[in-house]
Amino acid sequence: MIIPTHDLSTNISHASVHQLMKGKLDTPGETPFPFYIDVRDAAHFHTRAYEEVVASNQRYAITSGIYSQQQIVDIMRKHFPSLKERLPAGRTEESEVARVDISKATRDLGFAPRGLEETIVETVGCFLEIEQIGHSTV
Repeated sequence: MIIPTHDLSTNISHASVHQLMKGKLDTPGETPFPFYIDVRDAAHFHTRAYEEVVASNQRYAITSGIYSQQQIVDIMRKHFPSLKERLPAGRTEESEVARVDISKATRDLGFAPRGLEETIVETVGCFLEIEQIGHSTV
């Protein structure tokens, strides 16, 4: 994670995950923007699109998928039992959202994004490391 640890508001994705970890919410709440992509996948895709002739003058929609705040809480419970007391206990049900078709990106450039679980586990792991070394994560 490359962010100033004193101001998570600069990155809404990180702020959203961290807010769930802080232990101040009763429910996970509504998902602000239900599409996600791991920054490493976005960077890799952009590099491939720059390098490959097939991508010249093309537009691609890429996302790893959709998620809900509840899914993030469930992943944290599964992989970080020490956070159980901090996490929202209630559940938030959300309605279905639109999907993004990534088949062109997969076909042309082999786009194969990481799953939500891997992305969240690594993000939460980074936050816990920051907490352990004593940095404030507001």
